Amino acid sequence: MVRSVLSNIQRDLTGGYYGEPPTEEAIVELKRLRAGALEWLERCGDLTPLDDVDAGTKAAFRSWWFDVVQGYQKLGRQVTTHVGQIAEDLGNAINYTIRCMATHDVDAVDDAPLNYVANLVRQNRWTAPTAAEGRRRHFHSAIHQILGYGSSWQDATEAHREDVLLLQIEGDLAFFEWHSDIGGVLHFWIDPDALAQGDFSQVVATYQSD
Repeated sequence: MVRSVLSNIQRDLTGGYYGEPPTEEAIVELKRLRAGALEWLERCGDLTPLDDVDAGTKAAFRSWWFDVVQGYQKLGRQVTTHVGQIAEDLGNAINYTIRCMATHDVDAVDDAPLNYVANLVRQNRWTAPTAAEGRRRHFHSAIHQILGYGSSWQDATEAHREDVLLLQIEGDLAFFEWHSDIGGVLHFWIDPDALAQGDFSQVVATYQSD
């Protein structure tokens, strides 16, 4: 979460508001937010993954996060990042943390709040009852995944709802110089019967972007 905030701050310091240089007021506020984020990044470096965090640290982190949100509220229309992005990043961080916990130890998920786990399960399913609604629903709980329901900026998940998702790669600087901002999603699909026969010559790839 801290790295996400730092990434947004750096982009806003260099890019301002859609290409316009940031104002002096915005620069001062962004540097203040960056200093707080760097302090938290240092504090996080002393923590061991999946260790318990004391109540005081939790309260301090919440206070810092709310300060970031309030800071970006003051910066409305002065920077590209909007308050909703900060909240969305937090949701993604929670989802990724739960996934990491499950990867580390299947029983570790029992330590995650049940409502967060249920929300992650709900987001990772194609639940739109109509194609029109489906085109307007974008679930970002998974960037890269194997199997599951997948996500798409357009209609790939609906068009291949009867197929098996072998692999999904979403926009990421680590792959083909994509960036998540472009909404690019690469899928590899296979018919269930072909999969049962081990016939991977029937794999179909789709790539869609917004």
